[in-house]
Amino acid sequence: MVKIIEDFIYAGSDKLIEEAVKKQIGRLHILSDKKQVATETQEFAQHIELKFGTIGKDYYDASGKQNPKDFTKALRKAKYVFNLELTWGRDTFKTNFSLLDEATCKVCREVGVTIVFNLNNLVQDTKTSNILSRMIQNYEYVRRYKLLFCVGSFASNPAELRNPKDIGAFIRHFFR
Repeated sequence: MVKIIEDFIYAGSDKLIEEAVKKQIGRLHILSDKKQVATETQEFAQHIELKFGTIGKDYYDASGKQNPKDFTKALRKAKYVFNLELTWGRDTFKTNFSLLDEATCKVCREVGVTIVFNLNNLVQDTKTSNILSRMIQNYEYVRRYKLLFCVGSFASNPAELRNPKDIGAFIRHFFR
């Protein structure tokens, strides 16, 4: 059985953290664009492990146009990489475009980077089949090269926060 203990959210309100405590998420990564996140969340620290991070430092957002050389340089500095399925590129009939390939997988394994799959992309984007096929292709690389991976909801409001059992069911169904 898959037990999800980590989730990723964007910094916003304390209601997200309250929902995470209710849903029994063990570790919550709170991401922000700013260098310092103002927190009034000391009361929640008893129930849940909170990790604060800035996008671009420990957490690398790979969406948009990327040069593969710049991407491998950024991999050496990051601990978590997410939105790999949103990279700009054209899918062909047999393969999907993604920045995750053999060379970047070797760098990820060498440095110890965790690949994070963003479930919010499936909910918000109109091309869910393309995103899901890229996720499955990226998971094949993760499994082949024995990389660390995590699935997060990346919620920006309490309604987008997913139950850990739902995330576990998603992993069991699509990532076999």
